[in-house]
Amino acid sequence: MSTPSTTRAPMRTRRREQARPRVNLTKARGEQTRELILTEATALFAVYGYRGTSLRDISERVGISHPGMLHHFPHKESLLLAVIDRAGQGYLQVVKDFCNCNSFEEIKAWQSSVTVEATLVSVLMAEIVDEEHPGREPLLELRAQVESIVTDYFRYVQSRGDLADGVTPDFAARMLVVHWMGAFLRERLTGDQLYDDDLGQCLRMLMPRLREQD
Repeated sequence: MSTPSTTRAPMRTRRREQARPRVNLTKARGEQTRELILTEATALFAVYGYRGTSLRDISERVGISHPGMLHHFPHKESLLLAVIDRAGQGYLQVVKDFCNCNSFEEIKAWQSSVTVEATLVSVLMAEIVDEEHPGREPLLELRAQVESIVTDYFRYVQSRGDLADGVTPDFAARMLVVHWMGAFLRERLTGDQLYDDDLGQCLRMLMPRLREQD
């Protein structure tokens, strides 16, 4: 009787260890399609708003059938909430990046980073005056988060002695957030390039020492 080989088992083990896990192409394509849907929905909502955009509009932009759209998002409200969640994270990062600016030059550079998500948030914020709007609660929460982040920033500015006399951090935060909302929309509506100058003047009123950096 022959002696069993002592090398076969270790070789099989090595092969299993070296083998890469199979890529689930169906799942990967599904995730890519979902991301594309969110991207196109963001772009359309930013121009036409939630009320002015249909699922069929989005599916045509993506290049899939209406049933294919419903496979990823069974109704328009679920798509809206996913868009708000995704865009909200991007918007919060834009706000945090602003708060990390240490000079007027950095603030000017930051302005170029503002994306379509900022316009989307501004458009949807105008829509949620309707109390029945399905995005009302998450957008109000997003606004509260933004104001909280910017208020903390202006508290820091105040601690350095750089906040204008008579201005409180919470007022400065509310003023700046309101300015952002309007400025993002104005830039998309008119393209008059006043956004940069208007933001600069707003910040100079809140932080007079910025004038010295011009």
